[in-house]
Amino acid sequence: NPFAIASWLHLVRVRCRPFDDGNGRTTGLISSIPLLRHGYPPISIPLDMLDKYFRSIDNAYHGNHGPLTQCMLDGM
Repeated sequence: NPFAIASWLHLVRVRCRPFDDGNGRTTGLISSIPLLRHGYPPISIPLDMLDKYFRSIDNAYHGNHGPLTQCMLDGM
């Protein structure tokens, strides 16, 4: 499932902040690879969805990846 893989990659990468700038863009790019390989568009989280996005990351850290996957779908 490319969405499950993208969610897992996103979750792992989003908490790692190795750069001074561009961490979010890098995370989105890396997480988009499984989606792009299956013909889906890349991940894009609109600014008006940021609160929902941050809550979905917290949910995913507690084992519920559904909201993060839905957030990715809503941003497409």
